[in-house]
Amino acid sequence: MHRFIRSFSIVIVSGVLAASVVPQNVASAEIQPILQLAPEQLKTDAFAALRRGEYDHSSELLRQSAAGSHDVTTELMASWVSSFTAQYELTLVGRKAEHDKAVAQILLLSANQKPDYALDSLARAHSLALDKKAFRAEPWVSEMVLARAAEADAFEKSGEFYKAVRIYVTLGAIDQADPMWKAKLKQAARYVRIQALYTPKYFRSIQQAKQTEDEQVDAILEKAGLTRTTATTKPTTKRSTDDDASIDWREVLKGIEYDMVAESLRDAVKNYYRSIDYRLVASGGVQSLRTLAQTPHIETQFVALGDPERRDRFLAGLLAASVKIEGSGPDMDYSAFKSVLNSIRDANSQSVNLPESVFVYEFMDGALAELDQFSSMIWPQQIEEFQSSTEGEFSGVGIQIERAETGDLKVISPIEDTPAYRAGIKAGSSITHINGELAKGMMLDQAVKRIKGPTGTKVTLTVRSPDGNVKDYPLRRDTVKVASIKGWKRLPGGTWDWMIDPVQRIGYVRLSTFSKTSADDLKAALEQMEKSGARGMVLDLRSDPGGLLNIAIDVADMFIPKGNIVSTHADREGGHSPSVADADPKSTKYTLPVVVLVNQFSASASEIVSGALKDQHRAIIVGERSYGKGSVQMLFPLSARTAALKLTTSRYYLPSGRCLHREETSTEWGVDPDFTIEMTPEQMIKAMEARSQMDVVWIPGQDAPVPTTQPANLLDVDPQLSAAVMLMRLQVAGVKLVEVAAK
Repeated sequence: MHRFIRSFSIVIVSGVLAASVVPQNVASAEIQPILQLAPEQLKTDAFAALRRGEYDHSSELLRQSAAGSHDVTTELMASWVSSFTAQYELTLVGRKAEHDKAVAQILLLSANQKPDYALDSLARAHSLALDKKAFRAEPWVSEMVLARAAEADAFEKSGEFYKAVRIYVTLGAIDQADPMWKAKLKQAARYVRIQALYTPKYFRSIQQAKQTEDEQVDAILEKAGLTRTTATTKPTTKRSTDDDASIDWREVLKGIEYDMVAESLRDAVKNYYRSIDYRLVASGGVQSLRTLAQTPHIETQFVALGDPERRDRFLAGLLAASVKIEGSGPDMDYSAFKSVLNSIRDANSQSVNLPESVFVYEFMDGALAELDQFSSMIWPQQIEEFQSSTEGEFSGVGIQIERAETGDLKVISPIEDTPAYRAGIKAGSSITHINGELAKGMMLDQAVKRIKGPTGTKVTLTVRSPDGNVKDYPLRRDTVKVASIKGWKRLPGGTWDWMIDPVQRIGYVRLSTFSKTSADDLKAALEQMEKSGARGMVLDLRSDPGGLLNIAIDVADMFIPKGNIVSTHADREGGHSPSVADADPKSTKYTLPVVVLVNQFSASASEIVSGALKDQHRAIIVGERSYGKGSVQMLFPLSARTAALKLTTSRYYLPSGRCLHREETSTEWGVDPDFTIEMTPEQMIKAMEARSQMDVVWIPGQDAPVPTTQPANLLDVDPQLSAAVMLMRLQVAGVKLVEVAAK
């Protein structure tokens, strides 16, 4: 049956997934001519099929070639491809089963008048579909998308922005290349951020209402024998009161001053990677203040905004400023900008009299939002945390987090050998509560302060994993030292075994981040591999969020004999100086064939390395398309040194000349694998669990940990890694799978 799985035709019938299988006699008739071909031709055809991703067909051709030639090497190749094919087909079967479950949830939740939850399941079904374009084109899918879009619009008009944001996030996940959802999300999310920061009690009441509906949905699905993919986020850790669970905006905005606006935006206009003018940032700032004034329930914090006459005066002042900004044209200079800014400040003081820190914070949020998601202010209360994050050592639990536009705290990646990593917190998870305190809507620096703490102290994180399961993680803080280079498995005493396949002499290195020691540590690992007689290696960059640019260049330089690695330049004249990094012909080169693993969490520096190795035909790339973070940020400290502007000043360009950055309108971004192997969240979790067990340091003289630390078990649950090993085995056996650079 395995041979025919790629002959499945996927059909949606009334919203239910069905699969039809090509009849046995037809498949046999198609294979019959294979027996008449010469063994060498069969091998040639097998490798061509492999390049096309036709693993089952390649396996069959190699089996026939081995049977005809009785060549030991060909028999080995056939066994390698056959073994991977069997695993890959099981992966597809599992993926289809999860897809079917999601479709069943759509039907059930729609029937029970839970359309927003049905849309969540639709997004999951879409992500699991073997043919995403065909699934999205189904009429019932399009109808659901349109209906939910109309619902989101209605939510915005009624002031229920939290509900609108949820829908826009999901629609954006389904239609990733459609900029409309991103634009709608951007505006609705600003209302949600404002409510979370300034009206936490109201925001918490919204969360509690959603909690109740979550539990209702759980009950509906449980009764039907199903489990919701976005499960209830109710923490088991309780707080004594709800009042102390809120963030005081005064704490967040402490130290923000009026003069910071003009100084930081002058740097932005002068140094941004593309040409912008004061009119653009000023318009964004005014719009943000207008949004603040019109946010429902904001008057509970700023009483004057509840006075219609005073609020209308403020809005009239903002309108007058907008007219002046538009009338200035694209040649608006710094002096004209400051004049408009002062007029807005006067309008505020003469009407609603918002605190200066609030006025500045909201204006700057809107101004920089007109640029890109990576340009932002490092405010006085964030400076200390920002500086400590660059030192490479701190006390905490060991996770890298970001604040999504929805207000969620997302885990970019756990740091290996840390409390969070050992506990099993996964990349792509969401932190819903910190010590029972609602994390959604929390400012990033405030969340970091709550998670960090002295070594030995405890913190409990409530985490929703990528598969929707919710769990409390009681963690004891520890000193976190980022060790970026890992091997295949731990040896007694904590050293690494670098060989993933000791028989074929294939090495394995994981690079979890690009820190200042990563290049030197990688060289040491490569030297150990060479001493062990390595014939090839797998470089695992999955879930590597990036790091230092110069280290990425050094890493790529180890493998590229000559030519370009990466270049940076602004898209404007007079912008940040361009740079070009080429391979150093005098540096030490490692000529081992390389397979690089990437996934959707591989970003920035990891994309530079994988993209350069791909463009220079130095490595085969396996996995899923990378994140698409191809912009360079520089820090511009303000004169008082109490705050700084983090600004995008240029873009990265690969040797091919392509910018890997993902724009809002992008249909292509990141690094595309030569061999695409997708993994479901469930598969990623199983792989990480097996991986973490292999990282356990055990004492010499004691037995190794549990049997799941054996390499075969991880390969069984990690199809991307299994594919990389299979491809490398073929390469060291002499198979040319892609065009590679000369040594």
